[in-house]
Amino acid sequence: MRTIIISILMLAMCSLAIAQDSVTVNVSQIAFLTPPAGTTDTLSGRIAIQFAIPEAIEGKMIIYAEMLGSLDFSSMSLDDEAMMDLQARGIAVAWDAEDATWSNLANQMDTLNFSSDTFYMTDSTELHMDVTPFIQTIADGGQNYGMMLIPYQFYELSVQFPQAIVNQFASNARIHIEYDNF
Repeated sequence: MRTIIISILMLAMCSLAIAQDSVTVNVSQIAFLTPPAGTTDTLSGRIAIQFAIPEAIEGKMIIYAEMLGSLDFSSMSLDDEAMMDLQARGIAVAWDAEDATWSNLANQMDTLNFSSDTFYMTDSTELHMDVTPFIQTIADGGQNYGMMLIPYQFYELSVQFPQAIVNQFASNARIHIEYDNF
């Protein structure tokens, strides 16, 4: 009897391992939003970013989703201990990178749910941000309007990314998604 139970448990564990799948998706559009003149001392520039999330995850349980990418801050004059908290909040409206501006997009986001990653701002910073709740919302039938990335540099009121950092991030940002494939 004990052998049968152990065999059934092992078979169930193997079935679960086989039923998992993963996919990595790239940026479909990105826009850098600069705060209005006169507010750059108190407001950080924002990055609107959207990924091409595949239909294959619809109705699936997301095990883990992580936004990955490299950020090179060497063009900014920073001290050796500069740290940043980067928040990602879901965008609540459809948008197009060509028409995105501070006034029509910067505040169109989910203010309750967000992901965050804190890191040192170095010449080669690797971003690893858990975005599982964001991807699960899409898998559950929610809209994929992308995310608003909002930087907060410790001891500074605002962060203004040079366009080179945004362009570099756009070329390597991706989301790796692991999901149950039942």
